[in-house]
Amino acid sequence: MNTKEKRYVGKLSIQDLELLYQLYKYRALSTAQIAVVGNFGKWYVYKKLRYLKSLGYLYSEQITGNYIPNQRRQGSYFRISGKGITLLRKNGYSVDSTADDLKVTRYRIPYLLTANELALSLTNAGWKYKDSREIKKSYDLNKTDILQGSLINSNKDKEYALYILFKKVYRDTLSRIKSEINRNRFENVLLTTRGELSFRSVIKSFMNSDDRVIKGGSVKVLPFGFAKIYLTISSDNKQMHQSFINEQGIQILESYSNKSSSESKVVYDYLVSHNGEEKYFIDLLDNDLMKIHDLKYYRKEDYERDGRKVLVLTSNADFHLNFHKQILDHVHHIDYLSIDPKQVVTYANLISDKSLFE
Repeated sequence: MNTKEKRYVGKLSIQDLELLYQLYKYRALSTAQIAVVGNFGKWYVYKKLRYLKSLGYLYSEQITGNYIPNQRRQGSYFRISGKGITLLRKNGYSVDSTADDLKVTRYRIPYLLTANELALSLTNAGWKYKDSREIKKSYDLNKTDILQGSLINSNKDKEYALYILFKKVYRDTLSRIKSEINRNRFENVLLTTRGELSFRSVIKSFMNSDDRVIKGGSVKVLPFGFAKIYLTISSDNKQMHQSFINEQGIQILESYSNKSSSESKVVYDYLVSHNGEEKYFIDLLDNDLMKIHDLKYYRKEDYERDGRKVLVLTSNADFHLNFHKQILDHVHHIDYLSIDPKQVVTYANLISDKSLFE
């Protein structure tokens, strides 16, 4: 959108034009997502959508697939029409794509809506989302690649290739994702999963010793619902993360090790004081497979030389503590600090509520 002052067109308001622009930007949005981007009440959003649809500025279609888990009726999604794009262009918005350019296949709609939901939940925490079209064009990626876009974190120091996986994940799909990750230029990857089965399938495939995924940055595998909450206060948002760590009764002595300068074998998040001891602190709530890979090489002789245990932050959910203990069972100089996942949700929501008044 450029800086030209917008006009009213007919009975449409600036708010209407902005809503149409959001539909252009996100390509497709569910009714609930439109309520979020437009800050509409539950009943008003239906009235607004009926009105814009009656004027021919948007289309609606039924969602098919598994966008809403364990629910037969998936609801509707909306996308902007050619008439709507023409209206935006007349009112000074920078819009280059046609309605056909923006159209998404019925099969891909659940993936797009899920990515949009994640992006909308992280935007207020300072994250920036780029959809698959923009990413493929910017980085000259294959048009058939199945990454859903990218997310730039709040710190502005990491850009994650984003993959969305639903309950059932086929082996061929995982092989294809791994092939993409290994050849693309992203050093950081975020995979969100729906359901325990898909989570375990990804972990098993990505940590297979014969075909392990290794990147120089991060490879995070998180259940979708947890990712929406946790990432707002994770190490990708340094200020929020440090506040969250302090809330757990941990004193931070030093931030972030440097691989090139640190004498330690551990690439830690912080050097902390915990129970009267100095320890290397690693937050594994993000299930970063690269952190786990590095931690496995902090051997007994390294520990005896450094004299510091590793304090691992995890939760009592199955996708955290049991997984971490199983994969790190040979590293005996680890202290696990396990918290209730609800604590993460409560703290993140508290921070979000506070930000409304700042």
